[in-house]
Amino acid sequence: MNILGVGPWEVIAILAIMLVVAGPKRMILWAYELGRYVAKFRAMFAETVEAINKELQETGLEIPKNAPLTIPKFDILGEAQKVINNETTMRETSATTNTTTEPNPDAAKDEDDKPRYDSWLPD
Repeated sequence: MNILGVGPWEVIAILAIMLVVAGPKRMILWAYELGRYVAKFRAMFAETVEAINKELQETGLEIPKNAPLTIPKFDILGEAQKVINNETTMRETSATTNTTTEPNPDAAKDEDDKPRYDSWLPD
C-alpha cells in the first residue's frame, strides 16, 4: 500500500529518524499540531463541498454520481486560427463588395476601434 508514492517501510524509516532527531516529547507535539491541521483541512474541504452542492441545487443542475471528472481539452491555437481566418475572410469580403470611390470617414474610425488579431503574425 503506497500513500502518495511512499510505501510502509519508508514511513516507518521516516518515523524512526524523526523519533531519534526530535525525541518523544517533540514528536507528541508535532503529532498534535499535525492533527489540528488535518482537522482544519477536513473542515475546509467539507465546507467547500457543501458550498458547491448548495450552488448546484440553487441552479437546478443535477450531476450524476458517476460523472467523469475530466476537463475537456481546449485547443487555443485552433481557436486563434479560426479568429484569424474569420477576420481575413471578412476583410476580403468587404474589399470585394466595397466598390464605391467615395471615402467614408466613419470607416477609418471603425477600423481603428476593431481589435487586430493578425498584428502578431509574421509578414
